[in-house]
Amino acid sequence: RGNGNQHAAGTVGDGNSILLNSRGDNNTGVGILAGAESDATLRQTGDSNTADVQLSGDNNMISVLQRGDSNEVVENNESASNNTVLDVEQQGDLNLVDLLVAGNDNELSIQQTGNGNWVSSEDGPAAVSGDGGAVSVSQSGNDNLVNLQQGGEGNVLTVVQSCDFNVATVTQR
Repeated sequence: RGNGNQHAAGTVGDGNSILLNSRGDNNTGVGILAGAESDATLRQTGDSNTADVQLSGDNNMISVLQRGDSNEVVENNESASNNTVLDVEQQGDLNLVDLLVAGNDNELSIQQTGNGNWVSSEDGPAAVSGDGGAVSVSQSGNDNLVNLQQGGEGNVLTVVQSCDFNVATVTQR
């Protein structure tokens, strides 16, 4: 609780779990999954936030919840990961999700409520590649933006934006 925070946890192998919680102040949190059928949950409430998830392996589940203040989530697959579920929920303040996901049959759900929103990085759109994937982005209130590239066959992409500045530039290839 409180003050400088900073967490880092990594697993190697199958069937592992990571749970990182932080309340208030500078937060950070890093979850690394290397293996299959593992899960990571990162919860951050208040202040500077950040959650950096790194992933390699199949059939993994990642959940990130950020409530209030500067937010940010960066998800990066070190290699193609299949059948992975990523659920990101950001409530209030500057928000952002910067994705680089590769692999087949992945499910990504991003919900942003209030303030800065985003989904892509400052340097360009977020990238999701692979076949049979599903991406859902929901942004409610304030600055919004999506800019997302999805490559592969048989993918589904849903974007819902309500109120404030909106913008959604989506490319599917």
